[in-house]
Amino acid sequence: MDSITFLERFYNKLHDNLIKKYKKEKNRSILIWFFDIKSNDRFRLLKDSSIQKIKIPTEALNKLLSNKLIRETDTVGEYVITAQGIWSIEKEKGILSEEVLLDNFDVKFFNLYSASEKPVSEKHKILLFSMIAARSFSEQSSVDLKKKNITLDAWEDIITKSYEFLREMDIITKLNKDMLFGKKGNEHKVSNVFRHTDSLPKQSKGIFKAIGCQKYYIDLYREGEISIENLRYLFKQIFGEKKLSVIERDNICNFCDQISTSKNIYLFDIECHLFHDPEYDLVIRDALLAL
Repeated sequence: MDSITFLERFYNKLHDNLIKKYKKEKNRSILIWFFDIKSNDRFRLLKDSSIQKIKIPTEALNKLLSNKLIRETDTVGEYVITAQGIWSIEKEKGILSEEVLLDNFDVKFFNLYSASEKPVSEKHKILLFSMIAARSFSEQSSVDLKKKNITLDAWEDIITKSYEFLREMDIITKLNKDMLFGKKGNEHKVSNVFRHTDSLPKQSKGIFKAIGCQKYYIDLYREGEISIENLRYLFKQIFGEKKLSVIERDNICNFCDQISTSKNIYLFDIECHLFHDPEYDLVIRDALLAL
């Protein structure tokens, strides 16, 4: 038997183990399927799909190794298929072409901009609205999860009130209040909900910032003024295609003003927090006018 026959054995064994683990074929191509498999799972799948040296003729083994179609594992005399090996099989069988491979590679690793076109989840709409209401518009006025519980409790109250407000406007229709902060754990509810915002920077065109040290803010304040355009974009992400009435715009402005007035002292260092000034009431109103 030639070396390709043995390469197919490696390939088929890996394919069978993938089906066994995931109960169905998630992609015809193993190479593309592997894009969405966690590192530890890939390691176990390859390990379970290894073939021992004694089961492969020396000539076929050496040819597969020299062509980089298989490699030795961390166990001496045990071999697994490589990416080149999978590509060789799938290209030959018409399962995968260079164009399809590169398209998938581009979507997975290079197209970082299409996320902004996807609708923001209801939970993330609530977080964005909460941060607008509290006026967390700069790094100096960030959501700081390392502050004392009195601050986190204030954020919890703002997020809860924002949920109720948006629910009443029929912006939130699916999210149950019990699931607003996720499952109970050892950390504060607010820490839990902000930790699960990995998609928000992309979906907000980079306006939502996670700057490390458990700090978050919406980046609206540049060169001494708020970007009305960016604030309007966030409102668009929250309210979607809904055409706001004059009364609804007034209610939103009043809600934001009330949150800012009653909560800022618990959230920020007031000496550094610029946005409690009444002029920012007008900024929020202006951003809503086009909606």
